[in-house]
Amino acid sequence: MAESYLPSASVLACQNKDWSVVTWKKDEPEAKQVHTFTCRSWRHEGPCRRWCGACDFRRVQEAIGKHKHWTYSVLTYPARQWPDVSELYRYGVIHWSRLRKRLIERFGKFKYIQTWEKHKSGYPHMNLIISNEEIYTQARSNRKRLKFDVLCPMAEAVGFGFWRWIDTMRDAGKTAHYMTKLAMELTGSVTKDQTPTNAPKHFRRLRASVGLLPKRFKDDTVTGMIIDDKAEFVANRFEIDFPPEDTTCLPRK
Repeated sequence: MAESYLPSASVLACQNKDWSVVTWKKDEPEAKQVHTFTCRSWRHEGPCRRWCGACDFRRVQEAIGKHKHWTYSVLTYPARQWPDVSELYRYGVIHWSRLRKRLIERFGKFKYIQTWEKHKSGYPHMNLIISNEEIYTQARSNRKRLKFDVLCPMAEAVGFGFWRWIDTMRDAGKTAHYMTKLAMELTGSVTKDQTPTNAPKHFRRLRASVGLLPKRFKDDTVTGMIIDDKAEFVANRFEIDFPPEDTTCLPRK
């Protein structure tokens, strides 16, 4: 079974504080600032993972507010049937594509948001919310029949395991929190870590319908560059003030 992947170059640079970022306002190029580079990756445990989770929470919450008739689901895979779990993450994208087509044929078009986590065994599972009036109506009227007679056979036919759960969404904030939680990093609890660190490189933990999620915040008035050197050395070289306490890795308020 595949173990966690080695950290990427950006995560290593963030861990070791090897890179720096020099920024300036486009209309004030002489007023430069230097900060220690932060990767803000969900793969980097600590402040970067918390920042990523907080950012994704706000994006998911905003996306949920744009549509109605949301249902929440959990899809799983049967354990011990894949010797290489990293391959299962790759095939999961294919399985979802097949399942999405079948859902559209049965219920019509829909919007979706999904996040991937892992069980203690290392096998992934998918948290999924769907905005579709027909699915929502059937989940409210007879959730068990929808699950066992329709969704479970459909999921297993395309490669997933048992369709673990489906229910109508009751609270947008709580759903957004659960969808984007990164184990104890966000919840503050002692729950087991379900961050899918054993997923292959470039795997996107958060996926959604095209155009549904708002983009991450970007200040278009600011530009800059990444330098392969520690921030204190860069500050001395360019004679730039270096903040004594760098908090660029923390979530923005």
